[in-house]
Amino acid sequence: MRGNTLRFLVVLLSALSLVLLVGITGPIEAQDNNSPQLQYFTETPEGWRAEIIPFPLSFAPTISYSGVEEVLFMPGMFRANAEDFFSYAFLWVVEGSDIPGAKKFETEVQLYYQGLQDAVLGEPGPNVIVTAVNSGNELENGEITKIRRHLTVNWLDPFVTKRPMKLRVLTELWHCKDADEWRALFKVVPVSSGYLQKLSSGRQLDTLKYQHCPVS
Repeated sequence: MRGNTLRFLVVLLSALSLVLLVGITGPIEAQDNNSPQLQYFTETPEGWRAEIIPFPLSFAPTISYSGVEEVLFMPGMFRANAEDFFSYAFLWVVEGSDIPGAKKFETEVQLYYQGLQDAVLGEPGPNVIVTAVNSGNELENGEITKIRRHLTVNWLDPFVTKRPMKLRVLTELWHCKDADEWRALFKVVPVSSGYLQKLSSGRQLDTLKYQHCPVS
């Protein structure tokens, strides 16, 4: 990971004092032993980079939640010619029982990517556009156990290409009743990737293991 990656980590992890990395210009490879120990993703695949970011997010403080975000970057996340370029997953663990409705959730995703884009660019960039593609629910005994929302995000890639980019964002949201919290899993791949490339990254993201709810 080169300078663009460092800027990304500085923005996301200012709370974790990773600003010390800014002056490094040489390549930095993601290594498991440099990653924090995640609590909610239960495994970090070899070569992936893990990060933990507390709410409120420094680049999107208007998303007013209490909780934490855990992130897993695929090895080629910041290499434009990599098969897994800009492919990653993140998990929100949020205090409270109220899962946001569809429109509020879309607004929060827009605020997330707008804030991230502008913070990395260092100035206001193009308006980020979030579009709902489809949604559905998982049912068990007539009750909704998981909400699935498929979104697309049109933004300017501020890290590597500095060009317009379209992302496919697959999300799953569910409520942990015993813990009075809700969780949201995001799986992100660029739509502009070749079909097989996107399919391969998507399948790897689908195999990630995570804690669904606290075990009593």
